[in-house]
Order: sequence, then C-alpha cells, then structure tokens
Amino acid sequence: MFSAKLSPISELSSPFLDDHQVRILIKRDDLLYGPCQGNKFRKLKYHLEEYKRLPAQQILTFGGAFSNHLYATAAAGFLLDIPTTGIIRGEIDENNPSIRQFRSWKMHLQPMDRSSYQRKDEQQFIRDIQHLYPQAYIIPEGGHHLLAQQGAGEIVDEVRAQTKDKIDLWVCAYGTGSTTLGILQKLLPFEKLHAYIVLKGFDLDRTKRTLISETGVPESNLSLIEAHLGGYGRRNKAVESFIVQFYHEYDVLLDPVYTGKLFFQLFQNISVGIIPPESTIMVIHSGGLQGIAGYNYRYGSELPEWVPNQIHREDLL
Repeated sequence: MFSAKLSPISELSSPFLDDHQVRILIKRDDLLYGPCQGNKFRKLKYHLEEYKRLPAQQILTFGGAFSNHLYATAAAGFLLDIPTTGIIRGEIDENNPSIRQFRSWKMHLQPMDRSSYQRKDEQQFIRDIQHLYPQAYIIPEGGHHLLAQQGAGEIVDEVRAQTKDKIDLWVCAYGTGSTTLGILQKLLPFEKLHAYIVLKGFDLDRTKRTLISETGVPESNLSLIEAHLGGYGRRNKAVESFIVQFYHEYDVLLDPVYTGKLFFQLFQNISVGIIPPESTIMVIHSGGLQGIAGYNYRYGSELPEWVPNQIHREDLL
C-alpha cells in the first residue's frame, strides 16, 4: 500500500573520528516522509494497513503534548483522509507549536489527567476507551506493537540493500522499544546493537532480559546505554551546544530529546574508548525534529528548527 522509498545513508567525516579510527554511517530516515519523518512512519505503516483492512472509522492513539508519534499520526491521517483522535497526557496548551500543528491537521484532542493516563497499557483501560470510541482503531503510545516492530525491522533490510559495508555496531535511540526490537530481530550473529535509553529511571537489566527473551539474540550482542542526561525531555545545555556544533560541522540536524542525546553520548563513548578502533557504526536517525520547536517554546532555547519538506498523499502511497 505504501511507498518503498529508501532513505539515504550518509557518512560523517571529521578529525575526531579519524583520530579514533571509527566510521559513522547514518541511516537518514529524517529525510523521508515530511512530517511523518523517521521511524514514526515506519511504526505507523502497518497499523495504517490494518486500519484499512478493518471496518474502523478513525484512528485513536496516545501521547504527550509534544509527541512525535501524535504529530506523525495527525499528519498521516490528514494526508490519507483518516480521522484521528489523540489522547493527550496532561493539560493542553494551545500555544504549544505541536498542539497547534495537531489541530491544523484536524486531529481531535482529548486531555487526560496524568494519573489516568498511566493506565494506558492496561487491558481494562483499553476496553473502556474502545467503549467510548467504538469505531476507533486504537494504536498504543508511540505505535508500540508487533506491527511497529515489523516496520522498524525494514531499516536493516534497506541498509543491506544499500551498502556492502560490514556493520560492526548498530545504534538507535530507545523510547518505547519498537525500533530496537525490530532491528534486533534482523541482525547477523556478529553484529551488535547499542540502544541509547532516553528515559530516566529505566530498569536496564530487566529490559535487556526482556529484549533477549523476545528476540533470542546473545546477551553480548545487545547493550542498553543510559542517555537521559537529566531526564526525558529535560533541558541539557551541554546537549544543546553539541547539537549546534554537530549541525555546523556535519550539516545534520538533531533533536534534543532523542538523537541529540544519542549522538552526544555516542561521541563520549568513542572518546573514552568504549567503541573500539576500526569499528563501522550504523546510526539510525529516527527523525523527531518537529520536537525542536516545542523544546524551544518550553525552555526559551534557540536551537535551529526544522522545516519539513512539502509532502502530498501520493508521496506516502
């Protein structure tokens, strides 16, 4: 049903990487699908196909007021003529640039108090929501689902088709886990994955055991690395400075919640020798650049903001 366009692969070049004898390739998912950029559309793609197969009349999903997932869902719904509803964690600030964009794409927004929202993954809660919205196809927060993993796993297939380079290490940001699971299921025995956790208070050991149990990969092939750097979505001025420097040096824009923290911590790990010399690294740029405007609005920062490419219905199909 949907386009099979490939995002390009870029290679970073700098004295820092030369000095440490490390190659970094970036799968540039930030360059595809306009407002649905990055792993967001990959995680939505098979949900949208399932929606078309069912007699549902709208898509309902969950997220925070700055959510990349809600942003992509609202955009896809608008482009594909699918009504959408977003259950928003906490209050709605109409001046928030993400909220303004959700509304411009005709997404119906329903605020929910944070205590109730914490139940979003409970079966009874989902049944209650389904009762309130009987014609809705419900997508979990962040798209997290086997269908999302299926879409995310296609990243690996594409990379193998695009380059013959031997990838020693795959790197991605970890939020809901769908992208990590999708990639893990496709890796070769000698390939390793480092997932950079941007959530604070995460139980790394339990999560790693779950990921290994679900995918069967050897324990030595997976590392979960703390990269919240003060907390999920929290301001970190060192990361802000890094994002600006990275943009000027490599002409690649990063967001301050996911990819900015990922690359900041990755470069730290390279500098102290955690990444061995002669490594070829494939980093997944998962998009999320719409969040920069919301971050600047929230904290009064002046990070360079992203302007999405114009996209039309036929660009998705």
